[in-house]
Amino acid sequence: MGESSQRAYSYRDLALARIVNDTFEGRPLVLSLNGTSASTAVYDRTVDGEVLTFGPAEDLSQMIDLETESVWSQSSGKAVSGPLEGTRLGSVHAFTSFWFSWRDFYTETEVYEP
Repeated sequence: MGESSQRAYSYRDLALARIVNDTFEGRPLVLSLNGTSASTAVYDRTVDGEVLTFGPAEDLSQMIDLETESVWSQSSGKAVSGPLEGTRLGSVHAFTSFWFSWRDFYTETEVYEP
């Protein structure tokens, strides 16, 4: 990603979905909102050349991939059970900011639409 490329995700959209699968600039991403701690994380959802699709798990601090049904920790990006147990997703640089502050400095930010 270039320095001028940004995409913003609303906290409300993340809170409603808990897990968002997206692709930005050709990179498959999964964004998660931990239902226990309300923290967010962003990971590359490609594992061994395969793009995984994630959904919320029963445990609010976990997510599950639909392809292998492995269960993943939202906070670490590591599979905690299933065929991919022990595998770790690549983390993606991201941070949380208030939109009113962000848009003043990054006026060209693309806003995610579910």
